[in-house]
Amino acid sequence: MTTQARKSRNERGMALIATLMMITIFLILMGALMENLAREVNVTGMHGRSNASLRAAYYAIEDMQYQIEFNDAGAAPGVVPGPIGPVGWTDVDGTNVQYTVSVDPQRWPSILPFYLVHAQGTDGTSVRSVDALIQKQPFSAYNYFTISEQTNLGGAVVYTNGEQFNGPVYSGGPMIIDYITTDPAIFTDQVTTASNPIWIPAAPSTPADWASVITSQANFKQVSQPLQLPTVNDNNAVQYAALVGNPAPAIIPTAPAAVDMYINNASVVGGGGPINSGIYIRGRALVTSSVVGSVDTFTVVINPLSPTPVTYHLIVDFTGNTTKVTDAVGAPVASYTGVPSGEQAPGVTGPDGAFFASGGYEFSANNVFKGVYTFAAPDPGGGLPTIWFDGSQTYSDPVNDELAFWANDMQLRDHVNGNIEIDGLLLTGYYGECTAVCNDGTFYNPYCGVSTCAGAPLGSGVGVLTLKGSLIENVRGKRGTLGSTISGFSTDSIFDSRLATKPPPFTPTTTQYNVIAICTTDVGVTCGQ
Repeated sequence: MTTQARKSRNERGMALIATLMMITIFLILMGALMENLAREVNVTGMHGRSNASLRAAYYAIEDMQYQIEFNDAGAAPGVVPGPIGPVGWTDVDGTNVQYTVSVDPQRWPSILPFYLVHAQGTDGTSVRSVDALIQKQPFSAYNYFTISEQTNLGGAVVYTNGEQFNGPVYSGGPMIIDYITTDPAIFTDQVTTASNPIWIPAAPSTPADWASVITSQANFKQVSQPLQLPTVNDNNAVQYAALVGNPAPAIIPTAPAAVDMYINNASVVGGGGPINSGIYIRGRALVTSSVVGSVDTFTVVINPLSPTPVTYHLIVDFTGNTTKVTDAVGAPVASYTGVPSGEQAPGVTGPDGAFFASGGYEFSANNVFKGVYTFAAPDPGGGLPTIWFDGSQTYSDPVNDELAFWANDMQLRDHVNGNIEIDGLLLTGYYGECTAVCNDGTFYNPYCGVSTCAGAPLGSGVGVLTLKGSLIENVRGKRGTLGSTISGFSTDSIFDSRLATKPPPFTPTTTQYNVIAICTTDVGVTCGQ
């Protein structure tokens, strides 16, 4: 019995020792776990503060972007805002979050203005830095842009299934959108409008409704601040570039009075040497263009309806890097080195791609162009001068060639039944053109009446007008009719994204900026330079 009692007491002692050892081990493990947990909590807190400071830096980029747009919209055009901040608020965890932001005052040597923005966000001890490159948006970044949804004949325009816009659209409104649920979307990119749309049959209320309007509902936006058309100064810039090669000369040049063609601010008769300007034409220009290999030959008839028209052949050789001018019968008039194609960076003179005709243009049917050009006429023009298109105007090389056409009004004057293609940016109208409803600043079919496009002596043509690029109008031009009676042209609008990032020469810009590059940085280190 004594032996058994001793054995029992020994076993209980061993159990107690084992229990104590296990408790000790558990305590050690719990201590380690608690230490790791405290470390994880601390790391999580640091991670949260890091994210909060990064968000603050992104807010700072948006703040500076807004300030630049606000200045360009009229508060202080072209003025770079000063540093902002520190701007602070209390975050959801009770900490004070702040940001500061500044922008490089340097205007970078680019066709489109862009700025490098430096932002810093702070949450407690966490500091995050972000650099962003923001670039001004040209009008050619829009597939379609209009101030008014009234036509040049006073009727309303309806967006409906069956037509499609595959690039950004801006409308001053009100947009009338007549959609059929389950039909393909009318818009496949973005829509921005400055007024409440008029929906037919009713405002979209289901995902299926929205899918028939736009491929992403989030891309349909209404803004409180309307956008505006370019100014007269933007148009003058093309004129000065065509005449003297500088869109913003210190001394405004006097436009020549004699009917003629001018290069380097001098008549082409007897001209020569390096070409340092665009092409300036005094009078109205009938333009024919054809391309053979690397040579684009323009035939320009100045004042073709006058008793004494002036005719030149402008021969642009991209391989030989020469520009030659001959007269109506092919006799030499002038020879230049260089080609008048492409826009130079700000402050750099030389070939600039600007054509300017003081009396407007008529473009022959089936023209083909090689190079990068803007054909502009005075805008405002009070109804004249205009641009007349007698048929297709296309690129020789759709990858490298770019065109823009700019006038107060444009007319599609095709007289035969058939399809037409016009490549490039079509720009009509200017800021403040109308104080009330008007019919200026539009691209239209002059043979269209209120209800039909028939009745002209030579007919109105019937077919598809394909616009590859951008159309910017003050009011919507009527080019055809739809419904039970079809006459004139239906428009197929195809966006050319090249024109958004590398627009045709001297394309005016909107007041909008886009962030084209963004990166996080260590303190004191910048990126994007």
